[in-house]
Amino acid sequence: MGSLPHLPTFSDSFHLISAFAVLQHIPKQDLFLSLFNIKQNLKVGGYFVFSLPENRMDLDNDSRDKERRLHCLYHLKEITMILEQLGFQVIMESHFSDSEYRGWSWSFCILKLEHKQSLPLDTIDSLLNRERKTATYKPALLRALCDIALENLNLVEYVSDHVFIPIRLVAEKWVVYFWNLFSAPIYLPQVSSDKLDKPSSLRKTFASLQSKLNILDDFLEKQALFHSGKLIDMDLQKHMNLFLGQWEQTIIKGPIQYTSNGDLFHYDPKRQMISMPIAIWREFVLFESWIRDAVILRWAGEIERLSRKSVRTGLAFDYLMMGQNLERKQNQVRSLFLKKTDLACIWTGKPLNKSNLDIDHGIPYAYWKNNYLWNLFPTDTKSNRRKSEKIPSAELIMKSELPIRDHWIYVFQLRPNQFTFELKNFLGKYYEARDWDKTLFALFQETAETIASRREVLRWEGE
Repeated sequence: MGSLPHLPTFSDSFHLISAFAVLQHIPKQDLFLSLFNIKQNLKVGGYFVFSLPENRMDLDNDSRDKERRLHCLYHLKEITMILEQLGFQVIMESHFSDSEYRGWSWSFCILKLEHKQSLPLDTIDSLLNRERKTATYKPALLRALCDIALENLNLVEYVSDHVFIPIRLVAEKWVVYFWNLFSAPIYLPQVSSDKLDKPSSLRKTFASLQSKLNILDDFLEKQALFHSGKLIDMDLQKHMNLFLGQWEQTIIKGPIQYTSNGDLFHYDPKRQMISMPIAIWREFVLFESWIRDAVILRWAGEIERLSRKSVRTGLAFDYLMMGQNLERKQNQVRSLFLKKTDLACIWTGKPLNKSNLDIDHGIPYAYWKNNYLWNLFPTDTKSNRRKSEKIPSAELIMKSELPIRDHWIYVFQLRPNQFTFELKNFLGKYYEARDWDKTLFALFQETAETIASRREVLRWEGE
């Protein structure tokens, strides 16, 4: 009747769908759409059953066997994480040997499509509310995990029952959070020893870099060059490396070491990654928006306590919520888009010029604080007002695939260093220079659907 990722629309949905030894043959760019269409054909309360091979050592560098068949090395948890975001609940997982003794094993999973999710958050609640507090570094770590769960999911590695997250990625998140706090015209203490007349070592390090980069936007733009190896200013490159290295050490010797007496998070110096149990990571993925709000509020309360109430929680909250200069960012992107002679609205195809051009966050900023170039689209002013904070529907995204991919290729040609950095930060292990636009489109679809599903966001059908 059909094949993955595209399935026909049946007159009735099913109680059970199975995919035994199927999903490993689906490339990453088709994986989410395949799982989404399986969900679309399943009754609420119905079951999805699948199996995956494990520990295959007979594949070449392109993940192909000797017959040249594709075998993507998906981890079981990688698949279930997507399905849980789409409303499934894991019922059973098991592992067994290959019956034909071919040298690998199999994982097997049964999931049920539920109306809603209900998972315990006791561990994270304990971290926020019951553990001893001497600094704001624990909320900063939890906030970074929330943001990585939303923005950088493909940089996370799954190994057995743990996930591994790059320490440098967490440090880069911290820089963004603390930049506005350390730049504030009022003193916002972050540790009990952080005094106006005796600032913390992190604050001193920040001041040395801030003298070279005046605003957060400058740091983020230079960071893209730093990662691409194109930062010509060697002195600045050295400062940025030392700066991020000191923040990494603060993370390792602070919240990693002391959270839950060092039992929850661990640092692997060989991998240069932080590890945590998949069971806890799952909650960050499924409930990142709720956890983030609680973490930021707790962080603001800690600033009030550390300042001995000279800074009230509400004012601290305002600084914690500050991001990049959006107006400046929008003006830069407008100038970039207007260089195109045949500029058109990404959603309607209407011709655009200086008078009717708006910049649209494809996935709205209200749900995802993402100013990456690939999430910013040219759109007609009137259409952008109608879209507002809605997420484009699955049908509209599919219909707009070619204009979206063409637009990305155009922006990539104008800003290759920045675009590549932002692309790798999102695609992670799935980044390849070849066909990156197809993979990005698949993961853009996945992100739009999972955010809309988790938060029950209104969808925009276009015009």
